[in-house]
Amino acid sequence: MIFIGWWQAGNQDLETGQLPYVISGGFGGFGLLLMGMVAILMDVVRQSEFKLRRSAEELHSRMEELAETFVTNAKSTRGSQQAPASERSRPRRRSRRPPARRPADGDEAE
Repeated sequence: MIFIGWWQAGNQDLETGQLPYVISGGFGGFGLLLMGMVAILMDVVRQSEFKLRRSAEELHSRMEELAETFVTNAKSTRGSQQAPASERSRPRRRSRRPPARRPADGDEAE
C-alpha cells in the first residue's frame, strides 16, 4: 500500500498532486501493518493460553493421582500401625512466652 502510494505520487508533476497519494498510501499501509501486528499478537496470546491451560490440567490430574495414592497408603497403614488411644500422646508444643523471671534476693517486696 505504501509503495503503491509512493509510485502514484512519483507519476505526478506537481507537489500538491503528490500529497494525496502519499497520505492515503501511508495511512492505508500503516493501518494494514497495525492490523497484522494485532493479529500476530492475538495468535501468540491464544497459543500461550492454550499451553498454560493444558499444563494446568496435567498438574491437576497428577495432584489428584498423588492425593488418591496418599489416601490409599494412609488407610492401609493406619489399621496395622495405629497405637491404642491410651498410648497415643499429643506432642508438646513449645511455649512462645519467655520463661518467668525469678526475683533476685534483693528484689523481693516487703
